Amino acid sequence: MTSDGYIEIRVRYPGHPYLAMIDGLDKSCNLNRRWIGMRLYDRRERLANGSQEQIYRLPKSWDAIYEIRETIDGRRVYRYVAVCDGVLYRLSRDGVELIAEKSMTLQQWCSSRTLG
Repeated sequence: MTSDGYIEIRVRYPGHPYLAMIDGLDKSCNLNRRWIGMRLYDRRERLANGSQEQIYRLPKSWDAIYEIRETIDGRRVYRYVAVCDGVLYRLSRDGVELIAEKSMTLQQWCSSRTLG
């Protein structure tokens, strides 16, 4: 995490990784993804073991949910994170769907995680 208004997210590379913002549901009731990864892309780092990671900088000032796709051990993996009030949270797919279908807000979900 950085202190200059951004939170860094590391995504394994290669394997066609991406970062998308979840913006509710589309007309078919699937997650509506906004492809913003390149706007938030910062750099790529090569690790000591020869692998690489793409680094994205998520603004602390945007309350938003992000979908991250990466390839781990040959398998495509999805993970979901949210930035809410400048704090990074990990979400399950079920949590993302509840927020996307407007059963609860991101702020309600985050406050329920900090209470207990």
